[in-house]
Amino acid sequence: MTPRRIARRYAKALFRIARAEGKVEEYLRELEIFRGLLDSEGALRLALQSPSIPRRNRVAILSEVAEKLSLSEIMKGFLGLLLENNRLDALGTIQELYEEMRDEAAGILRGVLYVPAEPSEEQLSEVSRGLEKVTGKKVVLRVRVDPSLIGGARAELGGVVYDGSLKAQLKRLRESLLEG
Repeated sequence: MTPRRIARRYAKALFRIARAEGKVEEYLRELEIFRGLLDSEGALRLALQSPSIPRRNRVAILSEVAEKLSLSEIMKGFLGLLLENNRLDALGTIQELYEEMRDEAAGILRGVLYVPAEPSEEQLSEVSRGLEKVTGKKVVLRVRVDPSLIGGARAELGGVVYDGSLKAQLKRLRESLLEG
């Protein structure tokens, strides 16, 4: 089984519990806090993931950190399960998949809008509204400036590319002219 599929199982299990308890955002914040700590404290990450440290010691370290962070009992148990199954290295992917599940449940589609220059708020809103009509979901866009586009824009949402860039239009025109 691929690491992403394994991470999806953990994310799905946590998300189901979170939805049932009405604590989707709370558990996401706890994941973010703990992951941030692991990312910034390499020694802690190493201590929790090192097979040379006895498991009971790693569990004790995790318990102490979880207490200091005031994590919920569910999150403590979840992180303990990851530790026990040597899956703490999947925490970033688990968090990413959990966020996708949250967005899906809320009818939100996140994506990236590539533009040749920084758009105004009005332009960004107009593009978002257009994409919301096409997708039927609330669209949240991150903007990336790509000067190679010349004009227009390209949006990537949920694995689908909507290309209205001048670069793409010129390419299509060139292809149609070459076809005769």
